[in-house]
Amino acid sequence: MILEVIKLAETPNSTLSKLLLDGLFFCFIIEDGYRKDKQPGETRIPDGTYPISKRTFGKFFNRYKKTVPFIPHLDDVPNFKDILIHPGNFIADTRGCLLPNAECGFDAVKQVFYGKNSTAIFFALCANMQAAWNRGEKITITLQRDEKSTN
Repeated sequence: MILEVIKLAETPNSTLSKLLLDGLFFCFIIEDGYRKDKQPGETRIPDGTYPISKRTFGKFFNRYKKTVPFIPHLDDVPNFKDILIHPGNFIADTRGCLLPNAECGFDAVKQVFYGKNSTAIFFALCANMQAAWNRGEKITITLQRDEKSTN
């Protein structure tokens, strides 16, 4: 299974992207803004292709383990650790992670993107990922966001 994250818009503190699952639109992704110099918990991860593995420990796993048997973890992200795909509707929820959302909006006062219906779309994404792993597929995620941003 191939996941692709393609940037739609950004502000200095937030990025809105679309997530394609094997080439088809699946949901929106909310994440931190681009920063040339990493600021812990406030910088999106760099463009690239990363393998995804199952994380079976930690805060998000404990919160959702009754519904999903894992939390998707992006492996081998340079200069970052513990990068997950997990529910969250607001930039404050991300801390570098990817937040899937069924809908999105823009807060003109704070100048950030936000999402809606994150938990339901997260569960659907995990179900699709589990089905791929059951078929013996590897899962990768490619992020394409043009890191030349001037923000």
